[in-house]
Amino acid sequence: MQSVAPRRAMQIGLVGLCAIAVCLGRPFAGWPQQQSNQSPSSVQPEAASQNPRPGQMEANQESDSSQTPEAPSVEAPSVSPAAKVSQTPASPSESPKADSSERSNRPSREQMHSSPQSPSARYLLRYKFQPGEIIRWEVTHQALIRTTVSGVSQTAESVSRSVKRWKVLQVQPDGTAVFEHMVENVQMWQKLTGRQEVRYDSQTDKEPPPGFQTIAKSIGVPLAKITLSPEGKVVHRQRYISQPQDQPDSPITMPLPAEPMAVGQSWSEVFELEVPLETGAVRKVRTKQIFILKDVQNNVATIEAATQILTPNLPPEVEAKIIQQASAGFIRFDLEQGRVVEQQIEVDKRVIGFRGEASSLHCLSRFQEKLLSSEQTARRP
Repeated sequence: MQSVAPRRAMQIGLVGLCAIAVCLGRPFAGWPQQQSNQSPSSVQPEAASQNPRPGQMEANQESDSSQTPEAPSVEAPSVSPAAKVSQTPASPSESPKADSSERSNRPSREQMHSSPQSPSARYLLRYKFQPGEIIRWEVTHQALIRTTVSGVSQTAESVSRSVKRWKVLQVQPDGTAVFEHMVENVQMWQKLTGRQEVRYDSQTDKEPPPGFQTIAKSIGVPLAKITLSPEGKVVHRQRYISQPQDQPDSPITMPLPAEPMAVGQSWSEVFELEVPLETGAVRKVRTKQIFILKDVQNNVATIEAATQILTPNLPPEVEAKIIQQASAGFIRFDLEQGRVVEQQIEVDKRVIGFRGEASSLHCLSRFQEKLLSSEQTARRP
């Protein structure tokens, strides 16, 4: 009986993680945040010897293995063209704790301040779309969650790679765009302590493994029609696939500031999350997203992003449910193309006492998204 609680906690987190990152591609769902006069610190996942991995994809999804993924994500949420999705599902060694080479791609603070820019230069960030265009991002989500309850520890790990597609149906005179969101394909790997690892590749597997049926049904079909303003506000969302009522809508991509910004300036948004409790009640939690324009080079803006929980004195059991909200990372936005070309968002958070004094929950996750080049997109059907 002792292992039931930690096992369930990890299963919920793991499936949620995969569902969100894969089907929504959106890291921005309810990011909490940091004060505008502070620079979000980068998250360094813990060493490989400390954990195997994960948890819940982008806090806010619409699917655990029994749920139906929600409309688009993020996502989202990438700069240089990404390579084709690997045909071989990721292995355990690719968990967030590894990947030091990927971490080296993140711009250092020195690099972000190195370009000589005029103090008076201001940049207008706006999403731009063309009717009929198809935009694709490669999305990778890695997660590891270690749970300890009553002296029993278990670890859940997952890796997913997917291709997210937006098909632009219409662009209004003011730049507001209507597009359909879908996930074209996905590769998933996950493992729980004491159980065999599970792999699923939507391009090669005729039948999904147990627990992946709902996810499989959401691949390759439009999930929702979204109307998005140039500032990144969702004007309207029409779902083609239903979502559980306890999973509210969340931002689809990074919100943009109303006014032109100078390097060093920041903007923020406050969101309210509704967290379901074991009693059936709902706890409202205020979170804040903050974005800081760190640099602009070759028409690409580098933006630091972080989230902070504003509601004070939350009990550990509530903190555990929103553990993936405490994230930080960077986003690159192409000012000319008007879209996110790259982003990396990470979580390294520990909660003590979420199921009694001797319990702990440690979450490590990394969400990455890269825009696929028009050439790569043209080669796809």
